[in-house]
Amino acid sequence: MIGLTRGLVAALALLLLPAVAHAGPLSGEWIGSYVCAQGETALTLSIEDAGRDAPRGDIVADFRFSALPHNPAVPSGSFSMRGRIDAGSGRIELYGERWRQRPFLYEMVNLFGGYARTIDGDVISGEVGFPAAPGACTVFRVVRPPPRIS
Repeated sequence: MIGLTRGLVAALALLLLPAVAHAGPLSGEWIGSYVCAQGETALTLSIEDAGRDAPRGDIVADFRFSALPHNPAVPSGSFSMRGRIDAGSGRIELYGERWRQRPFLYEMVNLFGGYARTIDGDVISGEVGFPAAPGACTVFRVVRPPPRIS
């Protein structure tokens, strides 16, 4: 009986661990926007695990930006990012790594935020860091709707 109880406790503990220990639950495409000097800008963030040989919690992402209807002058661009998810707090840090498509005079940004699961879907939101001009960027928010049940 003691062995069965310990097994149930261990299984329950695994179920209660935060779901952000690796990119698994965060893997995929997130859609939203961020705000920098050019104004509010469309953002698509694609996240995945950094790879089998990377430390647990390491993630990579593709940061793609473009114009929004109310801010049509923003050019399109993209760059790769690398960072970490903290399993205990749900904090996410992503740092710009390499340009894929760089518009003239644009610089990479960093993202510092947190992950939350809501009734309307998953959300990652927080601050946009821009080391070249502190204060030029402010916030970001991306969402992934819950899966549809057919």
